[in-house]
Amino acid sequence: MVALRESGESGSTSVTIPGAWKAESIEAYAFAVRADGKMASDTLHVNIESGN
Repeated sequence: MVALRESGESGSTSVTIPGAWKAESIEAYAFAVRADGKMASDTLHVNIESGN
C-alpha cells in the first residue's frame, strides 16, 4: 500500500516499481479512507499499462 495525499491537498504521488516487473502485469487499486480508517470511497481499479 502507498499512502497518497490528505483530503484537500493537491499534487501527484509517484511510486517506483522494481525494474523486473512488467507493466502489463501491474494492476492498481485506489480508494479513500477517513481519518478513523473507515472506507470513504468505492475502490477504483486501474491497469497501469493501458491507463484504464
